[in-house]
Amino acid sequence: MIRCSFLLLFFLLAFAGTLQAEQTNVPLPVQQQQNPTMQTGQPDSTGKAELLDIKGPIEITDNSKTVALAAAAILAAALVITLIILWWKRSRKKQAILAHETALQQLLRAQQLIDEHNVDAFVTLIDQTLRSYIEQRFAVSARRQTTREFISRITKSKESVQEPLARNKKSLQTWLEHCDLVKFAKANLTSEAMGKMLANLHSFIESTRMEPKK
Repeated sequence: MIRCSFLLLFFLLAFAGTLQAEQTNVPLPVQQQQNPTMQTGQPDSTGKAELLDIKGPIEITDNSKTVALAAAAILAAALVITLIILWWKRSRKKQAILAHETALQQLLRAQQLIDEHNVDAFVTLIDQTLRSYIEQRFAVSARRQTTREFISRITKSKESVQEPLARNKKSLQTWLEHCDLVKFAKANLTSEAMGKMLANLHSFIESTRMEPKK
């Protein structure tokens, strides 16, 4: 689709350039037989009428080619805008498809942090990975919102929020609130609780991943 659009854009630009190169002033044909009164001037000293030079052709502009050139320019601009929109949608979809791969790659360090019982680093990793995955997969702002703002948006915007995200709202709220308690209230998590959170997050990502169309 995009290749065909680029090809069409090339032909439009070529057509516009041809029109611009061929746009010339069209002379008005001179009448073959001029009125004798228009070809002669006042009598000279000998009493004979003095012949005057025939005036050159009157030049007029061919407006039809100007209109065609403007139309071609408008079509080319519309096509460029369409190509930009198509590229943006395609890029957004590709990002959503690869979102789960990025998230799972980031979570590889989580088990090591559980073994070390590094709760602060663990919840930071979980929080950042989860929020980034939501933004890339569902196109919903999450990284710059508080947990309350994020959950409130999902609840109030049911029509615009994708079904997998709305279906897992309670689990998302639980995970993010646990992270907030550790980060801001200095709460603690057992290794068992961290392991369960990691397993649930893996399950959420796998169940909501976007598969490419074959």
